[in-house]
Amino acid sequence: MLKCFLTTYRIRLSTAVNRWIYYLRKIPLIKHLFPASLYHKTGLKDGLSCIMVLYAVLSELFKKSFYVAVLYGLIIMNVPSDGPRLAAFLQLFLFFSVIGGSMNNLMMFQTDELRRMFLKIMRFDSSLYIRTYVYSEYLMYTVFMLPGMIIAILLFDGNILLAPALLSLALGAHTAIDYLQMKWFEKRHTLPLIKHNIKIVFISFLVFIAGIVLIMQGWILQPLVNICYIGFLGIPITAAVFMKINRYPYFSEASQLSINYFNQMIFAAGTGDSAFQDVVIRDKDIAEMTSDGNTFANRHGYEYLNALFFHRQKRIFFRPVRNRLLILTALALFIIILGRIIKVSDQAAASLNALFPGLVFIMYIMNIGIRATRSLFYNCDASLLQYSFYRRKDAVLKNFAIRLRHLVTYNMIPAAVLCIYLTVGISVLHIPISAADMAISIITILLLSVLFSVHYLFLYYVFQPFTKDYNEKNPFYTILNNAMYIV
Repeated sequence: MLKCFLTTYRIRLSTAVNRWIYYLRKIPLIKHLFPASLYHKTGLKDGLSCIMVLYAVLSELFKKSFYVAVLYGLIIMNVPSDGPRLAAFLQLFLFFSVIGGSMNNLMMFQTDELRRMFLKIMRFDSSLYIRTYVYSEYLMYTVFMLPGMIIAILLFDGNILLAPALLSLALGAHTAIDYLQMKWFEKRHTLPLIKHNIKIVFISFLVFIAGIVLIMQGWILQPLVNICYIGFLGIPITAAVFMKINRYPYFSEASQLSINYFNQMIFAAGTGDSAFQDVVIRDKDIAEMTSDGNTFANRHGYEYLNALFFHRQKRIFFRPVRNRLLILTALALFIIILGRIIKVSDQAAASLNALFPGLVFIMYIMNIGIRATRSLFYNCDASLLQYSFYRRKDAVLKNFAIRLRHLVTYNMIPAAVLCIYLTVGISVLHIPISAADMAISIITILLLSVLFSVHYLFLYYVFQPFTKDYNEKNPFYTILNNAMYIV
């Protein structure tokens, strides 16, 4: 198993290094420093691999610590210094990591490009590969989460043993979901939950919201400080599931089915990357195209091109907006009804003000910039970039301005609805908040919508993330996107 882990990890590193070399050679000022001969210089690539391993370790440690820091910050903002902060932190971790987090643990039979490569092309033993992958993921989760948990619990004057107890409980919950997935496939021979993961994500999001609301209202189970030691029972649960995993006889069949499903998504997209399958033009779109008539006959040049493009792609652009509106509406109703039941107090105003900075994160999630850029490339630019006139400076700038206007329009719809729901919720729940704070919040929501529209489109133009075969991403694009996410 160790040999399998080292082999697969080395291949992943080599693939990542090659991708970096490929994109570094495209940067005009420094591309001469990275000749094509670097691809076969194994010694240098081993050195770069070591750097990437260090980066991966530090990055993973930072992400886990950042996650714990968010939980810590939520407690600091909503529980007074003389209140049961330790119990509140334990309770929030249970909602976020044990309940909500485990519900999204669908990695057992999910296939991505790497798993497809290892199992389909390189013919790795499916049982060995999946067991190695699952065990290594849980090991890294424990190792990188433990330092942040220890620090947070010590800051709340708790016993250091609570950290491994909570992580043991989280591992037990995650591995229990693994066991349910295996039993599902054993009984039904279908991929477990793969068609329902959006619903699972939505339910788990409600769990997250419920955990935060309970903390905000002071509904904290103080006995958790003593009860959470039973989290060590997660260790025998995890061990029992690992024993089941070691003896599971259906890994080969399940892997083949998941790879077939993955291939079908790729084929449906007509690309080498399943990320484009949601922006492929369907039969309904083609039917609508034939009935466009002279809708945009009064427009010319790039105005006509982009108006026609966005009209024909309106399903691709509006569907994620519609989904966000449905989720936003459900959450707004849930929060308002819950607020009426528990009769929010003046403390809610302070909590609301403290949570307003979270609007940055909310608007980041609600923005459709990623799908928009995929559609722009797959359904338009991938073909037109072959012509020199389309790559001229004036054409690029004009297209950027026109597309930004269209993208801002789409992103403004959920932003405006969020402003309405925020205003209605504050009014219905009688939350005392000043008109100035309310106005600033609404302006912030609208400006953030514009900011993230510019962000995604700017990165798309400056760091073209997609290649002509649709299966590569520019690492600089990924890094800057993640940087914005973290900030």
